[in-house]
Amino acid sequence: MKTALQHGMRMIMLIAAMIFVACANDKIMKPPDESEDTSESGSASGSGFSKFHSDFAVEHPVPVASDQRLSQSKKAFKEPGPPDSGKPAFPMKYVFSSADSLLAYFSPVFVHHQNRLPEFDKLCRMDYDEDLNTANNVENHQEFDRKAYVYGQKLAETAEAYYLLYVVYHLRDYDTPFREFFFSSAAHDNDVEGLALKVSKTEGVVAAETWYHSVLLQFTPTKPITHGTEIVDGKLHLEDNRKPIILVQAKGHGVRAMQSLDLDSEDYQTAVIYRYKGEADSLLAGQETIGYDLLDFAECYKIAMEQGNQTFSEYEFYLGAMIELPLFLAGDFSGNSSWARPKPPWNWNSKIDDLTGGALYFHPAYVFNQHFGFAGPIAYLSNSPLELAFAQGADHALKKMIEQADVWFTSSHDAYLRPQPNTLKKWYANQKRKAGQIFLRLAYVFG
Repeated sequence: MKTALQHGMRMIMLIAAMIFVACANDKIMKPPDESEDTSESGSASGSGFSKFHSDFAVEHPVPVASDQRLSQSKKAFKEPGPPDSGKPAFPMKYVFSSADSLLAYFSPVFVHHQNRLPEFDKLCRMDYDEDLNTANNVENHQEFDRKAYVYGQKLAETAEAYYLLYVVYHLRDYDTPFREFFFSSAAHDNDVEGLALKVSKTEGVVAAETWYHSVLLQFTPTKPITHGTEIVDGKLHLEDNRKPIILVQAKGHGVRAMQSLDLDSEDYQTAVIYRYKGEADSLLAGQETIGYDLLDFAECYKIAMEQGNQTFSEYEFYLGAMIELPLFLAGDFSGNSSWARPKPPWNWNSKIDDLTGGALYFHPAYVFNQHFGFAGPIAYLSNSPLELAFAQGADHALKKMIEQADVWFTSSHDAYLRPQPNTLKKWYANQKRKAGQIFLRLAYVFG
């Protein structure tokens, strides 16, 4: 009986979604128009932004003076654009003597919403229970104390920029009782979401990609001059001109850049704010601010490369059958909806994107160029995932990957893109992309 109700409800929602997409105003997804005004005072829609959630269009109200939780961030929410001082947003390259210092300097501020199960709306480490078996993490959560951790990895470095990864882990994704009843995939053990940053060596943070449930979202601190394959979803606000202010949803834990309209929400009033501290605070009830420490995500990647571990599950070939990596974290999952299952960063494969799975993790410079229209170099001074995979330097590893991975792509970087579909398939892909973006907008309202 329950299964029949679930299928019936899904069919009704699918039909309603199709009608909504068909009737939606196409201007929501209007691509950038080079003929329209792209100045700071120009229309938000004219530069590829939705007026509903972008902070580039107009000045938004800031928190009231009595709200001190984001006191350092209030200036960031006032005006778009770079700092007025004219000075570089961060010290020059030679200051960063290690990946650790680099990751700490640009460590995000996480504004984490809370809901009916706050014990699962907390950032912690995967092995908090002193073992690497993630399948028993929910079962053990009342027996072990947890502390606040975020995973970080310096993915790569080019002559122009650093590419940084930050990963947040939760014990469990959950939902409303109603949705959990009708949708078997609405709740599952373990969750991995996060963001990747492009940090220019002369300008600081210039772009972010966030993993929002099952799609990658794009954000920039200033209105972009160029446009890539993706529409920028909003402004990336920076605390102290360098630390991205990132919103983490309650329940499903989607990650995106915080927008000014979020400051007026009820969820913000009860949110917990995490800042990098260099040591991990205990996770206790009633905290408003929490200090977190960083762990090296490369260690998780090394575990993933060894099959038979209890942390990850369901292996698949990447880089054209040259390396086998897991698709998901281990743990209880009801239903077969792969889009909802907890994916490690090498499997952040957006359904409404043209790039193959693994591209962001293994070749971040190329992905940022494609998505944002950057023209940065794609030759690496270092590339941690490739070097660990092939036990070679970045240049040799990248060359080997491109030459041998003909299942993934042929002999050029552009083959990271999926083969161009015929006209009908391309039309269908565009409609699916529009539907995904419209539902993303609805998630901002109802999520």
